[in-house]
Amino acid sequence: MNSRIDDNLARAEALVESAERGKDSRDPEILRAAL
Repeated sequence: MNSRIDDNLARAEALVESAERGKDSRDPEILRAAL
């Protein structure tokens, strides 16, 4: 696997996890960063 692909996958997984945790807080900065 390309290490860049691995890095992007890890970053995407972290964004999903932070989005799941942040559903209650409704922080627009986090939502904008996830898009």
